[in-house]
Amino acid sequence: MHRLQREYVFLQNVQKGNGDDNRRISQAMALRSDGGCCRVRTFRAGRWRSFIHSMGFELLVYYFAIWIVVMIPGSYLIYNYSTHMIQKQSEKYIYEQFRQSEYNIQSLQSEVEKLYRVFLVDSGVQELLKTSNIETTYESIEQQQNVLKKISDFTSSYNDSLNSIYLFSKNFMIGSSKTRSIVNRQGQSHPFYSDGLYAKALAAYPKAVWYGGITENWFYDRNDDKNKGYVVSFVMGARTLLEAKLSAVIVFNIDERELRSTYSKFISSPDDYMYVIDTSGSIISSTRTDDLGKKAAFTPKAGVDFSSYTVTEGNTKKRVVYYRLQDNGWYVIREFPNKLLQSDVLVLQKIVIFIFVSSLILIAIVSLFSMRRITNPLSALARKMKDIGKGNLGITIKHVPRNELGLVVTRFNEMSLNIQELVTQNTEAEREKKELEIEALQNQINPHFLYNTLNMIKWMAMINKSDNIVDSVVALGNILHPLYSTKEPFGTVREEMDYLENYIKIMNWRFNNKISYTIDIPERLMDERIIKFILQPVIENCVVHGVGRSSNQIEIAIRLEEAGEDRLVHIHDNGMGIASDRLASIRSSLNEPLTKWDREQKKGIGLRNVNRRIQLNFGEKYGIAIESVENEGTEIVIKLPQISIKQD
Repeated sequence: MHRLQREYVFLQNVQKGNGDDNRRISQAMALRSDGGCCRVRTFRAGRWRSFIHSMGFELLVYYFAIWIVVMIPGSYLIYNYSTHMIQKQSEKYIYEQFRQSEYNIQSLQSEVEKLYRVFLVDSGVQELLKTSNIETTYESIEQQQNVLKKISDFTSSYNDSLNSIYLFSKNFMIGSSKTRSIVNRQGQSHPFYSDGLYAKALAAYPKAVWYGGITENWFYDRNDDKNKGYVVSFVMGARTLLEAKLSAVIVFNIDERELRSTYSKFISSPDDYMYVIDTSGSIISSTRTDDLGKKAAFTPKAGVDFSSYTVTEGNTKKRVVYYRLQDNGWYVIREFPNKLLQSDVLVLQKIVIFIFVSSLILIAIVSLFSMRRITNPLSALARKMKDIGKGNLGITIKHVPRNELGLVVTRFNEMSLNIQELVTQNTEAEREKKELEIEALQNQINPHFLYNTLNMIKWMAMINKSDNIVDSVVALGNILHPLYSTKEPFGTVREEMDYLENYIKIMNWRFNNKISYTIDIPERLMDERIIKFILQPVIENCVVHGVGRSSNQIEIAIRLEEAGEDRLVHIHDNGMGIASDRLASIRSSLNEPLTKWDREQKKGIGLRNVNRRIQLNFGEKYGIAIESVENEGTEIVIKLPQISIKQD
């Protein structure tokens, strides 16, 4: 209110032109804007607090908690398992590549061995093997030239892969490459002997020995820098066809590039590195030529044919995989950065993230949808309950879900309608009770005036010696006494019987003692409680409809019996009975409420009044039941609950 007053004053000042108009307009608009923003912020904050404390928010939290508990460990396990499987598959793939490389190397070695056998059976070679020394004679030189020509023919016909062929005897050596030939008559001066290669080849026969990590010029001039190409040497002992004793060792040098070609095709990246090491750990073939002849940085475990491990070089993690060749004990080794192996893992990582995010979006959509399906009926139910709390009875929810909530909504609708019906019934009952109370007040007579009048009549009858009038007045006084002595609605069965005896005594004076009655009530039931004055209208009905229509003696039998927690009062007479149509009318009218016209006419209201009083106090399962046969008599049964003597 104060804000609106200040805004009004600002606008009035603007209209009058007092002061700086622009300043006042700005202040007024700022005031309006601040107020509006506050209202919006308050509204939004209220909505947000309401949502946080709602069942929908709790369900959303539960859904996401379940999703997190399931998805995060599940994704982690799947990712780790898949990564492990990818790594195993990659290593299996590499293993197959190693097997293929081994096959290629074995094929190369078999081919070289075939060349060796072809070369060995040559007649010129066989003649040279028979010679213990080579001389400078014409025949010897011609023999040497024939062998060198044969070597030249072999190296030329075998493309570029066969680099050179050498024959080492005990006392001489002879050989040739594509560029030069060598004949050494100085015996074992060549390093081939001093390095033990000659002796190893003889010892290994009939198997070949393969060597690597040496260059072409090693065979003829170690100081020659022009021919430093690396070769792989096939070394095997040799003998003549007719002798069993070895007489020489033949060396076939294969260009290292030929061996490299057997496995280099499996390299897919510049960072991928593959090489072959011999039994001493020296690199004899490699996709990186600078490493030829060097010792390998990583050596395999002894006795292990295939394995892998991870090493770190600087900041880079590398995977080292090795495979042992079965024939000669060489190892094929492959080194590559882990990132190459992880390329598939990165793809898998993206897939897992995509599934993770997609499932998050899906669970959010499903959660919101299911949350609305659950909370909308509950919200509607809560709103309707608030309406009932405000007094809007009888309202129902039209849309009933087909699930457990539908049962709750159905029971709510039934409860709402039942409450409305009960309230209507209670209102009607209270109205009827008030009308009965008003009627009772209207019918009350001043007890002192009534007793004084009866006492005066009694003394006048005594003076005139009219004993029957005296007894009648005394009986009437006994009847009226309980009416005015207390407002308590309940009395004992004994008091009700005393009241009936006085009433029947008066009725006998009226009908000339034509009424007889019997009372059959156990003594233990005489002190139980009962609604006052409910038996007198029934007895009156028996007398009026029995004695009044017949000259015969009327007999009334009153009996009280126990029926579990209930009590049954039987009142039987031998009067004229009730016709069937009349009996049906009386039965149907028992449960009808008394109208004002009924009370004014005072007809047919006795039994209805009694039945209504019983049901108003104890419920509709109690009340009056009537059985009658015309010209034989009538029996009325009043059903009441047991009321202890201490109960009000």
